[in-house]
Amino acid sequence: MKKPFVVAILCLILSAALLVWGFQGPDAGGVPPASPFAMALTEDKGTAVMQFKQGAQTAADELGIALHMYTTEQNAPADAQLQAWLNGLDGAGAIILPACGPETVERAAALAGRARVPLVLVGQEHAAATACVFFGPADQGRALGRAMREAGAERVAVYADAGAAAQARIAGVQEAVGELAYQYVGDPADSGWETPPGAEALALTPEWGAALVGWRGVPAIWTVDPGGDQVALLQSGQVAGVLMDMPFALGYLAVSTAYELAAGKEVPRAVFAPSRVVTPETMYIAENIKVMFPLLQ
Repeated sequence: MKKPFVVAILCLILSAALLVWGFQGPDAGGVPPASPFAMALTEDKGTAVMQFKQGAQTAADELGIALHMYTTEQNAPADAQLQAWLNGLDGAGAIILPACGPETVERAAALAGRARVPLVLVGQEHAAATACVFFGPADQGRALGRAMREAGAERVAVYADAGAAAQARIAGVQEAVGELAYQYVGDPADSGWETPPGAEALALTPEWGAALVGWRGVPAIWTVDPGGDQVALLQSGQVAGVLMDMPFALGYLAVSTAYELAAGKEVPRAVFAPSRVVTPETMYIAENIKVMFPLLQ
């Protein structure tokens, strides 16, 4: 008769121990920060902003964070408004800023340092921020290069401007495809550029996307932005593939990165949001509808 009693006592002790461990362990549900996260925006219109806000709010809801969004007015310089907002900011659990001037970032970093909260910068890099979340140009180039290779491209001609982002995209393309058949860096309005016979053309800036769409001697065009109606250009076959950024993912990562930092976890200083290459064959699959037809969400 004693054996069942002993087993019952042991089970009770074990249950109590598991209950205590559940509250103290690292995976006990992730107690959300008591202080709300403060996020600033410099515009409140357009489908990209809508998706960014949806992504940020989705992350906040999933993590149990109160997220307060502030949007600057259009009738005054954004940086002056952001600095005034920072001056009145008190008790935030994290600060999330859009791309802005260096003085604004420095002020935000000073405030975050005094309050011992993370500063996450969205859309640009800056050494003063705890972490920066943005679309990586080299990653974009690699994505386009891989998509072209998977489609069977053998001779790739690249066109870009002289900006740093375009140069990073070129490096990403070369990493994915190897040797380029042709490369032109400059303004499409200038004379001198051409498309080598049989080469598939890759435009790494919007201006070059528009220029190549109007050029009739290109077997296939892949572009960061064709500078027009992306859906119509894909449907007509004028463009073989379009690289689409994912603003929803950018917003989601901005909040989730701030959460990780507020929890004391190690996070890379540069956090890259994903981009997606969409082709005529894939534009209607579920994961691409959000980026191709944002108003349907």
